[in-house]
Amino acid sequence: ASAESYGVELSFDARVTPQYMLSGQVGYNKATFTDYPNALIDGGEIDVSGEDLPNAPRWTASAQAQYYLPITAVYDGYVRAEYKFRDEVLSDDYAYRYNYYPFISPSYHTFNLRLGVESEAVRTEVYVENLFDEEYFPNVYQKAFYSGVQVEPSVRRWGVRASYKF
Repeated sequence: ASAESYGVELSFDARVTPQYMLSGQVGYNKATFTDYPNALIDGGEIDVSGEDLPNAPRWTASAQAQYYLPITAVYDGYVRAEYKFRDEVLSDDYAYRYNYYPFISPSYHTFNLRLGVESEAVRTEVYVENLFDEEYFPNVYQKAFYSGVQVEPSVRRWGVRASYKF
């Protein structure tokens, strides 16, 4: 079997004001089997030549906006909003034989929000990931000694994170 992959990724960071920062990324990936006429999938051989590779989204994108607010001479506060998009993917090689859920993972969008305080050495933040509780599944996988596939569901995460640089 043989495959090829090519793509491009672009990103930018812009400091709009001394306190306000914007960032964005977009990626395009074309990953396909160039020659794979005898793929063994679920007990049978099929030709997947020209098909997209599993877990290789065609498009990805993300954007971030962050606002800093000086609190003291040492500490800054910040609020950060994040957006992420991932295009549809073939979740598993079973998708070549069974072209439906859960073997095809639909595209999805998520939003995250972070609020924090930081200095040169210390950072503490509270966050919520998947702010709007979007229902999606980023992955499907097979486990040894289990029948079928397991679906990795989306979750909303709330948390606190602290770090110290030394």
